[in-house]
Order: sequence, then structure tokens, then C-alpha cells
Amino acid sequence: MENYHIQEIETLEKKLELKIKEDEQNLVSDILKYVILNPGILNNLTDVIKGISDLEKIVEK
Repeated sequence: MENYHIQEIETLEKKLELKIKEDEQNLVSDILKYVILNPGILNNLTDVIKGISDLEKIVEK
């Protein structure tokens, strides 16, 4: 009986891992589609990253 529960848990863990990978792939796909359809977003993202970098420099001083 205990072995059955262990196998059931292992099966559920594998299913969960596969679902997480699938969700991650779908998220990446959605992000890429959004960026392709809205290329200007990359400029905004670059500005945000530069702003964060500038803030880090100020904080370090």
C-alpha cells in the first residue's frame, strides 16, 4: 500500500513538472508574440533598465 502511494506521488510530481514547463513555454511564447506585435515595448524596457542602472549608481554613492 505504501509503495502505491509513493508511486502515485511520483506520478503527480512528474505531471506537475510537465505542466510547469508547459506554462513556462506558453508564457515565453506570449511574451515573444507581444514584443513582435509591439516592438516599441523594447525601447521602453531599455529605458527602464537604464533607469534602474542609474538608480543603482546613485544608491552606491
